[in-house]
Amino acid sequence: MFQTLSQLVNELPYKSNKYKFNNILHEVQKMKLNSVELDTNIHKKCNILKDSIFCNNMKDDLIILQVPISLNNILPRKRSNVINKNKLKEIECGRFDSSCGKYVFNNEYLSENIKYCISMKKKIFIMFIFKEYCVVEGKDKKGKCLEYSTHSTCMFIKPSNINNNYEAFYINSHGRDLKDAIIFKRIVSRSRTYNVKYDIPFELLLIENLVEFWNNEGGWYKEDINIYWDDSDKYTYYDSNLQSGDNYGVCFAYPQIIFTDWGEITINSGETLINCGKISLFIKSAFINYSSKYKNKFIQTILSEKYFDEYDNDILEVALMEDNTKFIKKMLFYLTRYMKEVNIKI
Repeated sequence: MFQTLSQLVNELPYKSNKYKFNNILHEVQKMKLNSVELDTNIHKKCNILKDSIFCNNMKDDLIILQVPISLNNILPRKRSNVINKNKLKEIECGRFDSSCGKYVFNNEYLSENIKYCISMKKKIFIMFIFKEYCVVEGKDKKGKCLEYSTHSTCMFIKPSNINNNYEAFYINSHGRDLKDAIIFKRIVSRSRTYNVKYDIPFELLLIENLVEFWNNEGGWYKEDINIYWDDSDKYTYYDSNLQSGDNYGVCFAYPQIIFTDWGEITINSGETLINCGKISLFIKSAFINYSSKYKNKFIQTILSEKYFDEYDNDILEVALMEDNTKFIKKMLFYLTRYMKEVNIKI
C-alpha cells in the first residue's frame, strides 16, 4: 500500500483515455464511498488510515465522527435563528473504536462524543452528511418529480493555544457559494416546495447552534467547554468553489481527501496552516495534484497574493470549470485506488 494519497498520485501514472469515468463511478458505488449511512466502510477506512499513516500524536489524539443530519427535520420551519435543543441533543453519530484489537462500530449521540473528546483533550474530525441539502428535479415511475440532494461537508475541532479553549473550522467544498444558501426548501408534493428564508446560510445556522449547544452542555466531567467558531474566513472556508464544473455531485470525496491531507507530515502541513489561520490555503492546496491547470493557477495566485480578480471571476474556479470533468475524474480515480488498498483488518 502507498503510504499517503500524495505518494500514490506522484507514483502511479494517470492516463485519462485509459480510465472511463463510468467505471470509476461504478467503483465509487461498489465501495460505497458516497454512502449516507452511519456505519460505512469508508468511515472505517479513514480510521485505519489514521492509525496507519498519521504521526503518533494524531493517532492517539484524533477522533473521527460521521454525522448524517436530516436538515428537513432539524431546521426551523419558520424564520428563526434558534434550533430546538432537543433536536440538537438527539443528533446521532458513528464512531469506530479499535481498543479491543479490531474496529468496532458504535452508534452514539454526537453531543456525548463532543463532551468526551474535549474532556480527554482530543482532536475531532467530523464528516457531516446533510440530507435534503437542496431540491432537484428527478424522475420516478410517474414521470418528473422533485427530490432531495445530499451534500457532504466537514469540520475540525482542535485545542487552541489559549488556555483550555477549542477552535472549530468548518469546510464546505462550495466555498463562498455557500453564502447564497439562505433559503431552505422542503418538498410538499411532486412539484411544490415550502420555502423558509433565514438570516444566514442555513448550514451555518446549524453549525452556530451546534457550537453554542456544546458549550452550554459542558464537559464529560461537568467542566466548562469553550469551543470558538464564527463565520469569518478564519474559521469558515469561503474561498474557491472546488466543485465548479462538477455535474455529478461528488461532494463526498472532498472531506475524505481533506482528511488524508490533514494527516500528512509536510513542511506546511494542514495542521500548521490551520493554526496560522490559513484554512483557505490548506483546503485549496489539498487538491492541486488533480489538475495541472488548477495547480499552475494556484501557484500563480500564491506568488502574486491575488487569489481572485473579482468576486465573480475566481481564476481557480475558472480553471476547474475549463477542466470540466477531468479534475473530478482524476480525483476520484486516485481516491478509489487509494481507499481500495486500505486493509480492513487492524
